[in-house]
Amino acid sequence: MMMTLFSVLLILLLSLVDMNRMSQKLIEDHETKIELVEMNIVQVLKDVDQAYVIFDNSIAKVMEKNSMELLEQYEKNSNFNEWNFKALKNELGMDVYIINNENTIIHSSFQKDIGINFSQCCKEFSELLDDRRINGGFTHDGVDIQQKTGELKKFSYLPTKDHQYIIELGYDLQNDEIFNKFNFLKTIEELKEKYEFIENIAIYNNDGYLIGESSPEGNRLGVDRRKYLEWLEDDEDTLLFSDTYKGKDVVYKYVKYHSAESRGHSTTRLVEIVYNEDAVQEELSKNKLAFIFQFVGTLILAIILAFLITKMVAKPMYLAFHDGLTGLKNRAAFESEVNEVLMKHKKKFGMLLLDLDNFKVVNDALGHDKGDILLKYVAAYMKQTLPEGTFIARFGGDEFAIVIENISDQEELQKIACFIIDALNRPWINDCDSTSELLSQGNKILHSKNVTVSVGGVLYPNDGTDLEALYKHADDALYYSKSLGKNMYMYYGALEEKERSQQSLS
Repeated sequence: MMMTLFSVLLILLLSLVDMNRMSQKLIEDHETKIELVEMNIVQVLKDVDQAYVIFDNSIAKVMEKNSMELLEQYEKNSNFNEWNFKALKNELGMDVYIINNENTIIHSSFQKDIGINFSQCCKEFSELLDDRRINGGFTHDGVDIQQKTGELKKFSYLPTKDHQYIIELGYDLQNDEIFNKFNFLKTIEELKEKYEFIENIAIYNNDGYLIGESSPEGNRLGVDRRKYLEWLEDDEDTLLFSDTYKGKDVVYKYVKYHSAESRGHSTTRLVEIVYNEDAVQEELSKNKLAFIFQFVGTLILAIILAFLITKMVAKPMYLAFHDGLTGLKNRAAFESEVNEVLMKHKKKFGMLLLDLDNFKVVNDALGHDKGDILLKYVAAYMKQTLPEGTFIARFGGDEFAIVIENISDQEELQKIACFIIDALNRPWINDCDSTSELLSQGNKILHSKNVTVSVGGVLYPNDGTDLEALYKHADDALYYSKSLGKNMYMYYGALEEKERSQQSLS
């Protein structure tokens, strides 16, 4: 029963944890998708503001002129080790790089880039460099980044006439006027199509005007939400609130975007993402229903398994601490009980060891089956007649042990021992039930072969302070009682006192 209850509670706990984990994952996945939409929009705005694509030709002409001058210098002095790259940078206003025929930067005014091997890090770009080295002529790219720093730069390339090197120039674009055209409206439509929960995406400037498109609802943020423009001056980057959109319950998420590169008045934008939570709520409902089915199914399975396991395990566990014939506790349980009493109470308790006299006669004359009946009789009789809670064990054969807690002195221990001896000597009155029948048979066998019981007893702590000492002394007392004629009780303390007296007389 306890195992089944434990299984039920464990399954319930695990199911709740699993449901909560799944629900949390659904919510997190939904929030992640919202964040992805936000990141896409913000990235589009960054692309517009940070200059991607178009450069003015005047910069390219300056770079070509500088490259030609460096080519002339190479023809006069091809030993780059003698070049002062720092001075060249100051003179030209741009970084200088020398790329060898293995596409590795071997010299530069920008020290951090020396050693970069494009054939290892950038295969397509490396192939492009090979083409440029072979074909010759000046070329320049659009916006690129400084690989080590991530700074925006414009790069140009001019191979030497011997096709061994490429002279590369890098012009810093961070402080130049750059105009970049990018269709972020298309990106918005793609996001709305990709994510069904997105109702609308709009971008407003810091005056509340819609950027890039016209809207049937008007080109300016509604009066009721225009107050959120003041939030642009706060430290928080996002703002959430619930409202309706076209009659539907939705969540409005406002994201603040500040353009560090833009000049002029409109440097801050308000990104408005409107989304519903229908899909995630539907998934959460499905998850709860799945939890119920899973719990019920697992519960039924757990109960069946617990029942089967209990049946398989119960008997071996029982036999590990019980005597299979009489149902009494065995030696292992006895030792555990005594040690527990010793550790727990540290109070007086008594121990009796019992041994049946003439038991071998029963086995030899009547057979082992009758001997088993006799042992069952003795066990059942003690269980019924001794006080409730008395610990009784069978060690095997015809030896029994009794532990009596809260006993005050030897006289009380002697009363219990003598009660057992006298009781087993009396005939049993049959009450006409199965137990009484067993007791009656056992009693007849006992008296037919003059089977009696000898008992040895000890008290804690008088006769020993540990299990080994107590058991040995009780055993000594038991066999002394048998040596005196059997069917009697001997207390170890009296035996010890008698031995001391004999020693003093001798």
